[in-house]
Amino acid sequence: MFLVHAHGQPSFMWGCLRDAGVFFCRGKGLGVDRSFHLSILSTSDSSSVPVLGMDRSAPPPTSRATRTIHGRDSTVSAVVPTLNESACIVHTLRHLKQSEPKLHEVVVVDGGSVDDTVARAREEGVHVVSSSKRGRAAQMNAGAKEATGEVLWFVHADTLPPKDGVRHVRRTLRHPQTVLGGFLPRLMHNHRTYWLLSFHNLVKTYYAPMVARPFAFARGMRLLFGDQALFCRKADFEAVGGFNEKLPIMEDADLCLRLHNRWGNQWNAPKGRIKMVNRVAETSARRIAAWGNLRATQIHFTIALRWYAGASSEELCSLYRSLYTDDMR
Repeated sequence: MFLVHAHGQPSFMWGCLRDAGVFFCRGKGLGVDRSFHLSILSTSDSSSVPVLGMDRSAPPPTSRATRTIHGRDSTVSAVVPTLNESACIVHTLRHLKQSEPKLHEVVVVDGGSVDDTVARAREEGVHVVSSSKRGRAAQMNAGAKEATGEVLWFVHADTLPPKDGVRHVRRTLRHPQTVLGGFLPRLMHNHRTYWLLSFHNLVKTYYAPMVARPFAFARGMRLLFGDQALFCRKADFEAVGGFNEKLPIMEDADLCLRLHNRWGNQWNAPKGRIKMVNRVAETSARRIAAWGNLRATQIHFTIALRWYAGASSEELCSLYRSLYTDDMR
């Protein structure tokens, strides 16, 4: 049984946590702000990737020196990787255009779609580029290079982030040591919410780092995944080399670990903090609906455990090909 402090939670989360047998308390003295904090950490040592930009050893910035990056005036670019997403891309792009405050730009990065994803995206008036490599990591890196905003917001083609997400992205990154953020996950398909899996996606943000790396957890490490609409400063993203393109999966968790160690792996180095924002990002559960809850859970646990155990990128590629037999990635 869990005891959870929550402040201002969306109604869906009450239903989700209620169904899972979780009790709540409200208050301001528990060290938890408006972000919903349970929390996780990854246990594998991520392989290094080439640095794209800034010196990784640079000290954490001061809020006064980087006011526009950390404050309300930072420009936010949404990066949307696609592969055969003609069924949902228009809805996602129109949803993003309704963001308030407005996004600086939307960059769609296609990985070689054979349907009319690219044509539909261009009709929406967004910037569309083609990636020379297929795979979310490579496509999101390509989009990050094209983006001109100070903040990168990675939104999957089947994910609908909150319409006031830009405001919360800016607010979250006002804190100089916050290096990455994401939103509460809600898995849906055909108007059905997968409460149990949504709840598990929420709590694994906390329990993995708490169990596997408690010291890092105490210093702000959390584990977020791509369907939570991750966001970070472009400077921080470039400083750690972006997503690891060798990973076909878990590239988002790997990024969490490397951004946490943004200023070095030494125990006395400052550590980046990762936040989950108290707003909901809705993601399609189409794959889960096709697999079934038990199979989906088994696949996700298998991959996560192998990654936590330090599986190489080659081993993860082999495992990915054996378990993911569809073409949704």
